[in-house]
Amino acid sequence: MFGHGFAVPKIPVTALDAPIEDIEAIAHRVRSSWDLARGPIDDVVQLPESYGVVVTRLPLDSADVDAFSLPFPDHPVVVLGSDKADRARSFFDGTHELGHLVMHGEQIWGMKEVETQAHQFAAAFLMPANEIRDQLPTTVDWPWLFALKQRWQVSLAALLMRARTLGRMNERTYLTAVKTLSARGWRRREPVPLGAPEQPDLLMGFLSTAEGRQAPSYLPGSVVDSIVIASTSRMLRIVFSPESVDVNAPSSAQRTCLLFWQSFFGAALEPRLRLAGRANWRPEAPLKDSRITLKF
Repeated sequence: MFGHGFAVPKIPVTALDAPIEDIEAIAHRVRSSWDLARGPIDDVVQLPESYGVVVTRLPLDSADVDAFSLPFPDHPVVVLGSDKADRARSFFDGTHELGHLVMHGEQIWGMKEVETQAHQFAAAFLMPANEIRDQLPTTVDWPWLFALKQRWQVSLAALLMRARTLGRMNERTYLTAVKTLSARGWRRREPVPLGAPEQPDLLMGFLSTAEGRQAPSYLPGSVVDSIVIASTSRMLRIVFSPESVDVNAPSSAQRTCLLFWQSFFGAALEPRLRLAGRANWRPEAPLKDSRITLKF
């Protein structure tokens, strides 16, 4: 089940200030390489899973972190928040992380420019310019925007930004629309809900196989249990942030998750993990008073 290798294209972005046209071209190349049909994408979880990406959901419990990814060379991992039940937002989050895996890999992370590029990739991947441009309104037409939201499975905010980026809406019209979103409370909760976010099944499917059931033989059972519980409920509360976290805290779920991914997938976390004074840290190594900085 995990034997297909890393089939996500690696197309490094040329620079932090790369023009948006370059990002649009990269998104187009990925869609072409995966032979995707024209039009909206049905599921942004099963799609990367079919190319070897391990996707899971965890309750991130953070207003600042909706998702993150780990660019393991054998099977990249995308973790989506399970505590934000918004399908449109989940669609964009998943594709944003795909953009990181495609364009940034292990090289550059945690910079505003990089996050902007991942946003641009997600918009271009979900709403190809040559397919959606003529569908986007030039005025604030809410009924039409509601219909586009249902068709393309993206938020009203994403549609408005796309209309602005592609020159369909001028700056004044765009700002008027955004102010209306805020005034009506739609930035917190949009109208026209799209239903529950899609659910990953590759990882949980593997854990149910004979090979997957052997995980406890080389991992503490509590680690496997924690990841299963977190993927299926809200019992395990995990918070990731760009700031240092104390891995010695009694409820250090961060450490559990790191142990799981490193041991289970057999790939080093060093490109995304900096352990003060412990560059060669391994799961079995004592952590004592060390602190981990997670770069997401």
